[in-house]
Amino acid sequence: MMKAIIDKPNWDSCLLQMESYDFYHTYDYHNVLKKEGEEPILLFYEEDKFKIAIPFLKRFINFNYFDVTSVHGYLGPIKKNIDSSFDNTKFKKELIFFFKENNIVSAYSKLNPFIEGQNGILNSIGKIEQMGELVFFDQTMESELQMGFYNRNTRQKIKQLKNMCTVKFAETEDEIDSFVELYHKGMDRLKAKDIFYFDRNYFNTLFKSKLFKANILLAINNETKDIMGGVFCLTSNEIAHIELACTNESYLRNSPVRILFDFCRNHYKNKQIKFLNLGGGSGGRDGSLMKFKATFTNCFIDFHLWKFIAMPHVYENLISDLQLRSNTDFFPKYRLQL
Repeated sequence: MMKAIIDKPNWDSCLLQMESYDFYHTYDYHNVLKKEGEEPILLFYEEDKFKIAIPFLKRFINFNYFDVTSVHGYLGPIKKNIDSSFDNTKFKKELIFFFKENNIVSAYSKLNPFIEGQNGILNSIGKIEQMGELVFFDQTMESELQMGFYNRNTRQKIKQLKNMCTVKFAETEDEIDSFVELYHKGMDRLKAKDIFYFDRNYFNTLFKSKLFKANILLAINNETKDIMGGVFCLTSNEIAHIELACTNESYLRNSPVRILFDFCRNHYKNKQIKFLNLGGGSGGRDGSLMKFKATFTNCFIDFHLWKFIAMPHVYENLISDLQLRSNTDFFPKYRLQL
């Protein structure tokens, strides 16, 4: 049986039944990031002892049709009582039936490489494509082994920073506001897209969630009391993420994010957390951001996208001639802006 869940209480209850989930899967995260005309929707499938849930944002295409897409982050299906022997035939049939019954033309989701079994659940349903890599700390390693992968410059910077600043959790409204302001200034420097300018409501909502833990960590200059840099971290089950990071322009040379990364690695070292995700970066391993993150660890993991066309004939009719001629793998193609 496949059903759609759109309210927070039932969404939360569904996640708590699963073996694992990430903060990206929650109703709170979807609701705070939804845009006008988008509706958070969790597809929940149950077959005997098997359970599967996949979150989306549902969008209008026109008056007759919809599609479902992935919110920012790493999502895909979560499960209970499903292993590599699972036969997804019935699940596939129910999923396609649900999409067609609800005039949902296509589905798109970024998958979560830290949650097992996603590719098997989606096997033969649309296409799974590799998008890139993420850098992460393997938190099951001993600390000494982890730190052995730090390069020389990172070790030196951390040593200098330990004498220069103190790392603390943001506790007051003023400290949170200062982090948000610093983060926005960093986005200004990078000329980032509007979607990355998360507002105060975004942080407030995530701090209040009971399904995951959100923290802001700050590096404070011991003499001036300036905030040198900060990171926004979120944890759920066995996965932790350094979701956002920023640096005070006055301290770019000091690279305070290095001591914050090291602090997080040590702080999230417990029996529960297995992965501390540092994220990816434009250009892959050749890009400056990935190169920086690789000064801490040699742990890389592939992450993938899932693309599925539930109503092929409708999908093709929605694509304009100009979109059809474009040489791009943008999906769904009928939403390509030319």
